[in-house]
Amino acid sequence: MAKYSPELKAEIISKYNQGMATSIQLAREYNLNSRVIRSWIQTYRLQGKIRHSRNKRIFDTDFKLAVIDYYQTHEVTIAEVAARFDL
Repeated sequence: MAKYSPELKAEIISKYNQGMATSIQLAREYNLNSRVIRSWIQTYRLQGKIRHSRNKRIFDTDFKLAVIDYYQTHEVTIAEVAARFDL
């Protein structure tokens, strides 16, 4: 998976939030997949921050159970759960 700088993510999210372009237009402009851009936008909306590079992380059983419980007790998509828990 390619890693993108926080500055690039911030630029793209800012353009989207200001209504300057749709995620599809931004994907074409920056030669990225629109799904990646929508993921950044959703994560920013839920967490209020731009996620940096992903390092390999180890999750304990309690965390995993909390994620599963959240998904089962809230009417959200798996993508929303992933964004909320930074997965």
